[in-house]
Amino acid sequence: MAATVQQVRDIYRSGLSDAEIQASLDVAQKVIDQHLSSVTDQSLLDEIHRFLGAHFAVLNEERGELASQEAGAVREEYERPRKNLGLAETRYGRMAIVLDPTGTLATVGKQSSFIKAFGGEQWP
Repeated sequence: MAATVQQVRDIYRSGLSDAEIQASLDVAQKVIDQHLSSVTDQSLLDEIHRFLGAHFAVLNEERGELASQEAGAVREEYERPRKNLGLAETRYGRMAIVLDPTGTLATVGKQSSFIKAFGGEQWP
């Protein structure tokens, strides 16, 4: 059993359509298939799927995830996804990372960089 649109809606309030959330779940399933094939606990995979689906739904929302909300004088504040954090860009991605017993999701989507020096001093 995989995560459902309703299970994503249960943890993430969104204005996205069911089809848009399903597309996020489809991407989440591809990430799981590619990176977590060694995990055999289906209930754990379902939870990771749900949180990854919510993560991709957040990224699909232009305004980002709701960070705070007030009722009097109506105030909402949205958190913009940060760059180059991979799945750690959202609280849902961070939850998927915590649930991952392999540690693989912590590196998914991060750009790696290196510095190569030409000439000059050698550094130990």
